Amino acid sequence: RRVLFRSSSNGNYYDQSQVARSLAFGTYDRLEGWTEAQVPGSKERLMATTALYAGVALEHFGTFYCEMTIDNGPLMSPSQTMDMAEDWINTALGHIQNTGDFAIDHGATNSARTMALALRARIRWHSGDWAGAAQDAAQVPMGYTAWVVRDVGPQRRKIGRAHV
Repeated sequence: RRVLFRSSSNGNYYDQSQVARSLAFGTYDRLEGWTEAQVPGSKERLMATTALYAGVALEHFGTFYCEMTIDNGPLMSPSQTMDMAEDWINTALGHIQNTGDFAIDHGATNSARTMALALRARIRWHSGDWAGAAQDAAQVPMGYTAWVVRDVGPQRRKIGRAHV
């Protein structure tokens, strides 16, 4: 099985991905400080979704850029960026385990867990962890697609998809 991530490109793609990554990091941090009662819906589901989107952005950076910096930090290699992406995906999987699998709004995916496994398979493949990538990809149904988009509704622009 192959897990593909296809993306469109334009001059603003990097900036938009960094904004999304920064928003995910900040939102996750805020959610950590709130109680379940303070968060409408499910705090665990929101934290899982936020962690997934942080992982998506980092996976993109680790795949396509020679070096990366996060919030004025030190330069990171693609390997370091992928390690951080995998940490975020593992965090998402922990939340999903706590809450149970769920769909992500606006048609992103019908299974947050499957999206996380598809993304982690890509990350592990890029990192040279062939056994881990194969193990994750084997849990993703053939033909599965998850969408990562910039907009919702009829205006949505497809940024990429995790696809097996």
